[in-house]
Amino acid sequence: MSDRQVHLTERDVRALATPESFDRGKHYYAEGAVVEVVYQDGRLTGRVAGRRQEPYRVSVDLAGGAIGTSSCSCPYEWSGACKHVVALLLALINQPD
Repeated sequence: MSDRQVHLTERDVRALATPESFDRGKHYYAEGAVVEVVYQDGRLTGRVAGRRQEPYRVSVDLAGGAIGTSSCSCPYEWSGACKHVVALLLALINQPD
């Protein structure tokens, strides 16, 4: 990661997702499923391993230091952020280097 100017907390991430998605994302992060994290110019991107052979591509807009829109290549269609977005954000919070 580079150019880190964001001050997020786990509580901020929890507010984005359903309790189920948050718990699954936290588990994915803890198990090392986040395989790439890049933060640059207010945009967080990365890859998170999942059920498919190729990791999912995830991106989150962090312009202004707050969590904005996010996207993931997974098929998640319910409300809130998917577990892959949660895992990527937790990586940013817990691994500042």
